[in-house]
Amino acid sequence: MDDVYVAPNGWLFLIGGANKVIDIYSGKKDKTWVSGWANLIDQRLSRFLAQGIKYCHIAAPEKLSIYSRYLEKDFAKIINLDNSPALLLERGIISDKCLSAYINPSAYLQKQSETYQVYHKTDTHWSFLGAYSAYQLLMNRLGFEVDSGILDNRTLGGECVMDLGGKMVPAITENVFFYTPRPQVRRVFRNKLVEYKENMGLEDEGGLHVGSSVSFVNDKALHDYRVLIFGDSFSECRPQLLTGLIAETFTNVKFVWGLSVDQNIVSEFKPDIIITEAAERFMPFYTPKDDLCNAELVDLAILKHKSNNH
Repeated sequence: MDDVYVAPNGWLFLIGGANKVIDIYSGKKDKTWVSGWANLIDQRLSRFLAQGIKYCHIAAPEKLSIYSRYLEKDFAKIINLDNSPALLLERGIISDKCLSAYINPSAYLQKQSETYQVYHKTDTHWSFLGAYSAYQLLMNRLGFEVDSGILDNRTLGGECVMDLGGKMVPAITENVFFYTPRPQVRRVFRNKLVEYKENMGLEDEGGLHVGSSVSFVNDKALHDYRVLIFGDSFSECRPQLLTGLIAETFTNVKFVWGLSVDQNIVSEFKPDIIITEAAERFMPFYTPKDDLCNAELVDLAILKHKSNNH
């Protein structure tokens, strides 16, 4: 439980973990990573524009960046929001052209949080309404109309043990609502890793996330474009967060779980739009290189899991 801070109102916040979240916000983590990420976004933008592809990168804010007002005063003194990775990257991008391809949704989510619950109380991730808020910003930046009908589909819910609630003893449950796509959103592809996870009942197995890939088609979508998403658990293979919202809106959507862009997938899928998404707590510890082969990662992940469990 040392990884989790329990606020007086019962809200749970990640402060430890592999990414040492508390070190990020207290200023102990160096900031040399910022230039690497800024250069990466600039390089991607130039490369994709040359291929006739629209590009946008969105940071998924840490819950501390949005709900710091819930922290006890003594603990809140340690949390300096000026050290938010999403904000540091925004300030570190020099080119206006590059800045136009980057979205830091923190300010909007903070505003939305005054009216709506944009993060789960016992989880590190944004809620359906938080994902929808990020979706609004993405659509605006890319120049497309949002599909407001999405808001009518908060149908899947119940008492669940979320990621931070599961770290507590005893575990804490939360009544949560997810997003259920309309029937016209059809999954038409899952790669070997997703197939392996689903066949084995391992959809939530952390070591089997990176490399997962799914594709959706939507014949009744508002916009007839092909969209390729590289992201993490704030997007998801399952259509309950950002991936699902994008799949509701465009005719062809492919999601790849990973922070690196695989050019082989770009060439094969031929997207009109590429979106990259990354949780801000990952950014100070890892700058992606877009020279990885996703198919090789998938084979290695399955082989490693099989060897560790037999």
